[in-house]
Amino acid sequence: MGDPSLSRRIQGADSNGGWSHVAMRWLGRVTQVVEVSILWVLGTLAGGVVLGWLPASVAASELLHRLLTPEPSDRPIADFFSLWRRHFQRANAVGWPATAAGLILLLDVWILLGFRGAWVAVALLATLLVGAWLTLAVGYLVNLLPLPEGATASAGSLWRTSLTMPLVSAGHTVVWLVCVVSLAVVVWVYPLVGVLAGPGLVTLLTTWLTRRRLRAAGITADV
Repeated sequence: MGDPSLSRRIQGADSNGGWSHVAMRWLGRVTQVVEVSILWVLGTLAGGVVLGWLPASVAASELLHRLLTPEPSDRPIADFFSLWRRHFQRANAVGWPATAAGLILLLDVWILLGFRGAWVAVALLATLLVGAWLTLAVGYLVNLLPLPEGATASAGSLWRTSLTMPLVSAGHTVVWLVCVVSLAVVVWVYPLVGVLAGPGLVTLLTTWLTRRRLRAAGITADV
């Protein structure tokens, strides 16, 4: 027959935002990380990679920032491509040096892999560190662009802030590096994680850390 009082307690918990409501809410947020990962890939391809990855990163960062608030997007696909179109021109106009630098770094790595010797390991490590610094700087840049402060700032001031923040925020930078390396290990062991959620997880981590640091530095009042 069951305990009617137990049934009433379960129903009451559900109606008041009980464990099932919380579980479904978090499941929806995890699902949206996967959705944003796929959307980032589609947005990057839609711009021919070179012109697509920056607006896709801005759109992904904005959506995942909302995911950290009490009111995440309830239509991520439409919102993603709306943000992608809105920021396409400015993201590429401001961020083109990152595209050029990224291509140069990839070329450097490809050339270095063709050599042998102890110096190659040192050169590769230096290249990877510069690449990590540039990646985090781009993380600051794409999180500044959609904010009111970033919308009116010059490209030069945005880049000065973005390139400086990883250097003056050593603690945040170390945390970011440790988390990215840990995620890379997980993806190495479980490649499906990288396929389904890799871009979304990296963007979520970068968005949370960069916006937190920008607020702490008084550069933005974004919440």
